[in-house]
Amino acid sequence: MGRRSRHPHCSRFNFPAARGRPGLRTCDTGVARLPRMSDIDAIRRATYISLTTFRKDGTPVATPVWQVPRADGAVLVVTPADSWKVKRIRNNDAVTVAVCTVRGRTAPDAAVLSGTARLLDEAGTADAQKLLGKKYVSSRIGNGFLKILRVRKKPNIGIEITL
Repeated sequence: MGRRSRHPHCSRFNFPAARGRPGLRTCDTGVARLPRMSDIDAIRRATYISLTTFRKDGTPVATPVWQVPRADGAVLVVTPADSWKVKRIRNNDAVTVAVCTVRGRTAPDAAVLSGTARLLDEAGTADAQKLLGKKYVSSRIGNGFLKILRVRKKPNIGIEITL
C-alpha cells in the first residue's frame, strides 16, 4: 500500500490525476484535490466561527462561538443574555464572521464575511437551542448534567446572523 501525503487536502494515492478531469485542481505537488467550497458554505460547515462585533468607538471584538445554519441561509448563535456581545449588538448590528478554531484563531487566508445580527425572541432562542443541540453533542450532555444537578442556568438569547 502506498503512503499517505502530508497535505490534508490531497493524497498521492487516493485522487486520480487532474488532467482531463473537470472540477479537480492540482496542488503545488501536482496531485489532484477537490475544489474549494464557497466562503458561505465554509462558514455554514464550520464547528466554530469568529463572531466580530463592534464597540461604540468602532473597535472590533472577536469571539469564537458555536453556530448552526438555518435553511433560509441565516446563521444562528446562542449566548448568555447578559454577555457583552449582546450589548454591542444592541448598539450596532453590523458583524463579521470567519471560520476559526476553538481558541478563536483564524487562518490568514480565511474569508471574512460581513453581515447583520438580530437578537431573537424566546421562541426563536428555543428553536436555535434545539438546532444547536442536534449539531453539538456536548451541548446536550452539558444541559443534561445541569438538569440532573438542578443547577440554575443563566438566561440565553439567540442571535440570527444574515450574511
